[in-house]
Amino acid sequence: YAKDSWRFHPEWRLNFGTRWTSVLLSANFNETQFYDFSFSQVNQYHQAWSTSTSVVYTPRLNWSFSYLNGVGFRAPNLDDVAKVFDSQPGNVIVPNPDLEPEYTNTHELSARYKSEHIQLEAGTFFTAYRDAIVLRDFQVDGRDSILYEGQLSKVQANVNAQEALLLGGYMSVKIQGKHLELFQTLNYTYGDVLHPFQNIPLDHIPPLFGKGQLNYLQPRWKASFEWVFNGEKGL
Repeated sequence: YAKDSWRFHPEWRLNFGTRWTSVLLSANFNETQFYDFSFSQVNQYHQAWSTSTSVVYTPRLNWSFSYLNGVGFRAPNLDDVAKVFDSQPGNVIVPNPDLEPEYTNTHELSARYKSEHIQLEAGTFFTAYRDAIVLRDFQVDGRDSILYEGQLSKVQANVNAQEALLLGGYMSVKIQGKHLELFQTLNYTYGDVLHPFQNIPLDHIPPLFGKGQLNYLQPRWKASFEWVFNGEKGL
């Protein structure tokens, strides 16, 4: 990998980084007593460039604004392509030797203000996926259900969705006085598969959540009150 930073103006700075990644995966299915798949091994080799570029604008001592663009990829790991397990009763996840890497293109805008007593930060981001890895219904040798630990279970596997998106925003506030200190964060994330599985939420997307803390400060002791909250986690 390589990275560099260039301050081409007193108020402007450009950061750039790049990485070349190669991933090799080889898995053999030696035991066929329980799962006799039509394939006996999975061999994959993937390589790609990842880049990150950001521009930071600092017009005043207390203010800074930034834009970031990142291009990345994630190659399937051993669990993604070769593991057999039950995600929940009645469902079984099976290997998919044809699973490909997912690629992302992310854009992020953020602003920050910092003074002696106040710190404010807010930002928004958008990520476009290509070949996103998602869990969907699958078939094994033309069957959509197989026996797993004595139970007829629906077959699922990790597959590639052509298009998906991830977007959201965040903010934080810190106010510090002589005896009182307040800190609050708020985060929101939304993810959805666009094609070919329309209106399917991306996995592992948290609901709206945040954390706050109020401190009362004295020279020899401190009292704190904290709160944590989150929105509903949809199905």
